[in-house]
Amino acid sequence: MAVNSPLHRDSLPLLRRMGLRLRLLRRALGLTQTELAKRARLTPRRLSMCEQGDRHLNAGEIYHLALHLDVPVSYFFDDSPLHDEVDVLLDENPAFQREAEQLIRAFNSVRSPHVRRELQALVRSAAGVDLN
Repeated sequence: MAVNSPLHRDSLPLLRRMGLRLRLLRRALGLTQTELAKRARLTPRRLSMCEQGDRHLNAGEIYHLALHLDVPVSYFFDDSPLHDEVDVLLDENPAFQREAEQLIRAFNSVRSPHVRRELQALVRSAAGVDLN
C-alpha cells in the first residue's frame, strides 16, 4: 500500500494505537522485541516497525502476538473509552508509560488471586471509577 494513499492515511491512528498497546504490553511482561518476535514468528525489525505504527499486521501475525502475550485479539482493536483515555495518556506522556509498565509488571508478579482482587478494588476505589 502506498504511504500517501488515502487508505494508509486513514489507518495511521489505528496502527499507532495498536503499536502502542503492543509495546506497552510487551515491556510490561518483560519481553524484548527479539524474544516476542521469535515467539510470534516475526522478525525483530518487523515487530519494531509495528510497534512504531509504521507497518500493518496481518491476521496471522495479530493472532500469534495475542497468543504469546496472553490477551484476546480484541485487545488490539477495543475502542472502549478506557482504552482511548489510556492511549492518549501513553501517547502524550512518556513518564506515564513507564509508570504503567512498572505497575503492570508488579501486578503480574502477585501470585495470590485474593491479593490481586484486593489490589484491583483498591485501585478502582482510589480512581473513583468502576472498570467493569
